[in-house]
Amino acid sequence: MSGYIHAVAVIYFRDNAVSFDGQITAEDTSSMFSPSRLIRTELTTLIGLMMRAPIDFTLPQPKVISDYIEQTGRLLEELHLAIGSAIISSFRTAQPDPALLSSGRALRESIFYAAESAYPFQYRDLAPRKYRNDAAWLARNRGVDLMVGREVCSGIAELIDDQLSNTLRSLIDKPPEDWTVLPAFTFSCSALADRIQRPVESVRAVLEAFAMTRNERNDNFTSLHDFNEAYAYPLIRREPDEFMPPSPHFIVASSQRSSQRIASREYSALTVCFRTLRLGSPKARLWVRLMSS
Repeated sequence: MSGYIHAVAVIYFRDNAVSFDGQITAEDTSSMFSPSRLIRTELTTLIGLMMRAPIDFTLPQPKVISDYIEQTGRLLEELHLAIGSAIISSFRTAQPDPALLSSGRALRESIFYAAESAYPFQYRDLAPRKYRNDAAWLARNRGVDLMVGREVCSGIAELIDDQLSNTLRSLIDKPPEDWTVLPAFTFSCSALADRIQRPVESVRAVLEAFAMTRNERNDNFTSLHDFNEAYAYPLIRREPDEFMPPSPHFIVASSQRSSQRIASREYSALTVCFRTLRLGSPKARLWVRLMSS
């Protein structure tokens, strides 16, 4: 499908961006809870299928992009119904089969569509602690610094936030046939390195570790129970030095970024505070004070 990546970018924006002016409200975030919103596993499935062939970045006409998005929603809805058919059929019988209810056919729907096990910032901030025993090996064999990796994750989110606002403003002066939000989700190693004030080579080492080469394909991914390389390599390579993340969890476009980042930091501290109360660790309590300062 020529230029399908542009439709994916629109879906990224539609399902992961919240636009607000001043103070964010519950109504501003209501779209995040829409039944039609695609979740990470669905987006990663789309990316995995797209990665089976060379990605065509040609910009299609607006009608083609619209048709791509409509077809994507319809096919994913059919997929959902197909995955859940076993459990639905079982409940429609007078005596559901207990063996079926504990089988893979019945459980795969709840597994595939389950909520995330943690917030993105928790994966990001806990990774250096979780993999600290592997830090020496990663640095020696892959050139990856765990703390740089953490900063890369934060920097990508901030960079996309800025680029999204700039991209949307630039569309005002363009004809509809030139409209695309793909540039908002594309970044270079040098731009990211400037953003987080780290050496380009250190940033590139992290990005290269999570991106397939331009000649690699996701050939073995032909059904949901096959391994999807998009999970192992969660970055799409556009050019040798340009990448895009396949599934941004949550992007906020705001007219007051300082307020946004303060709110994000306070929410992070609140979540860790809850973990502290549950775990009672003195180190965790210190971590909460540092995050709140």
